[in-house]
Amino acid sequence: MESIKYLYDLLNKSDFITIGYTPQDEKLKDEFISKLPSMVIGEEIDSSFSFKSFIRDNKLESLLDNKDLIVPEYFVIDYDKVSFPNIDNMARYLRLKSTLQNLRSVAIENNIKVIFTSPIYGSPNEDNIKGGSTPMYIADLVLILNGGNCIIKKNRFDKDNKTISLNGL
Repeated sequence: MESIKYLYDLLNKSDFITIGYTPQDEKLKDEFISKLPSMVIGEEIDSSFSFKSFIRDNKLESLLDNKDLIVPEYFVIDYDKVSFPNIDNMARYLRLKSTLQNLRSVAIENNIKVIFTSPIYGSPNEDNIKGGSTPMYIADLVLILNGGNCIIKKNRFDKDNKTISLNGL
């Protein structure tokens, strides 16, 4: 079993990370992400969403409110918090796919890291993440949280199928 330090090293190398989690491990997912310098993007994502505009708006808001500009290292998008109103499931899937592909491109161009989190359905061994297969295909790193452990399902930097205990968080 690998160490948590190994996991954080992989996160630092990755531009786009997908984290699947069981309903029982949702709290663990939240705790894990809270340890990272991150900002959650959710309801801001709609049909006209632009990652560059989102960053620009946050910078302007910081300036206007006389706050220190904090640019997080990771931007987190949770499948359950993204809503595309008034569209059916297939249109939602296609819009999410397009948005995630765009975010990956912008992340690489601007040295930003994106974490996409999504519940899994079925067995954790079947790799069924809500949101379709795109979040797994475009990711540098795919993690599945199950039973207090993190299973590395995809790793562009090392071997897959390693398990890391998250009990030390």
